[in-house]
Amino acid sequence: MADARLGLGTLVKYDHDNDASYTTIGEISAVDPPPREYEAVDATDLADTLAVNLQGQEMNSIWSFTQIWTDGDTVHEYIDSGFDGKHNYSWQLVLAADSGGGAARTWQFTSRIMGIGPETIDAASVCSRVITLQRTSDITRS
Repeated sequence: MADARLGLGTLVKYDHDNDASYTTIGEISAVDPPPREYEAVDATDLADTLAVNLQGQEMNSIWSFTQIWTDGDTVHEYIDSGFDGKHNYSWQLVLAADSGGGAARTWQFTSRIMGIGPETIDAASVCSRVITLQRTSDITRS
């Protein structure tokens, strides 16, 4: 049986100037990773008694992370600038090593920031926001 991989220690990294040097986005409390799905292509023949679908192209997907927000923080400002500029950037999701001591895994892909949504502000918690992105490339895993 494989060892479990914990969410604690997972990193979200962003190449804000497309120079292949990644900046870790700190204070992330949750990540909803990008799903991988193929488009269903209808290949039903007139003689078929049940619908037949083939795998088409891999579809782009929506993913998000929750960030504890600090106004004026340089890395947080990169996120705001990326949204304003509508640019496509390279991202990495670095999954922490598994509980058996195995290596960390890195998913790399490009995405565009589609939304910055402040969460409810109350007196008993820190301000946070949900960053929503659309994946625009295949995921390479290492």
